[in-house]
Amino acid sequence: MQTYSGPGNMLIEIIVKVLEQKDKTTIILLGFFSLFIIGIVDFYTGYQYAFSVFYVLPIALITLVSNQNLGLLASLLSACIFTYAEIASGRFYDNVLTPYWNILIRFSLFAIVSILLTAIKRLIKTERILARTDHLTAAVNARSFQEIMTLELYRLQRYHHPLTLVYFDLDNFKIVNDQLGHSHGDQALQSVVNCIKKYIRKTDTIARMGGDEFVLLLPETNREQAQQLVTDIRPFLASEMRKHNWPITFSMGVLTCTTVPGSIDELVTIADNLMYKAKLQGKNTVEYATYPG
Repeated sequence: MQTYSGPGNMLIEIIVKVLEQKDKTTIILLGFFSLFIIGIVDFYTGYQYAFSVFYVLPIALITLVSNQNLGLLASLLSACIFTYAEIASGRFYDNVLTPYWNILIRFSLFAIVSILLTAIKRLIKTERILARTDHLTAAVNARSFQEIMTLELYRLQRYHHPLTLVYFDLDNFKIVNDQLGHSHGDQALQSVVNCIKKYIRKTDTIARMGGDEFVLLLPETNREQAQQLVTDIRPFLASEMRKHNWPITFSMGVLTCTTVPGSIDELVTIADNLMYKAKLQGKNTVEYATYPG
């Protein structure tokens, strides 16, 4: 799936990233306060000068930081302040209903800005998810795994809590693809990820590293805890494969890390080698190790 990111979207994404690092409540209050300041300036400059664009800025700020509802509230407040400042500065209307009409039209225009910005925010969020997720299985992709793993290694360095990698692939996966078709192969991959997601903690991560190879990242998990998880989850996975009559088993390499390695690639390579060692011993087995060994 391809998405389009024009210059406008990229600018908004940068602004959103900056605003996400700030205190939202303070920015929202600042946005509403700005509306009143703009209204005062609008009143003193007189109705001859167009000020509508200045109201858009706080509306955009509030919408980007919070949500569409607050953006619409800011839009309505802006329309009322705009119209009141116009009347207070001497603007005369022949029809008593004209101010209310102006409020409605101005609110509509401001609301469009808020709605469009909300839609762009959702698009940016979707693009972020797509950039970090494997499109077939909804596991995180290899790039995202590197980012998550980097953060966990910082935590390991600071708190000295162990973490464990479970590197595994699907034995006989090629048979499923060749004999039953790639649709069954895709379904098998999806089923594996869905099963594991039901079993692991929210702090754990499953990533698709390519093809039928996956890695589980288990923060704050020592070797005994990892062994218990693997022992519990293997029958669960086997049952799911039998349910679909897939001749799939799982070869796993489990590596517990107690010190910060030289690189993430080093850990992944060791876990990968453990998995291949399990596969060479007849498949459907598990090899355990600790880093440093």
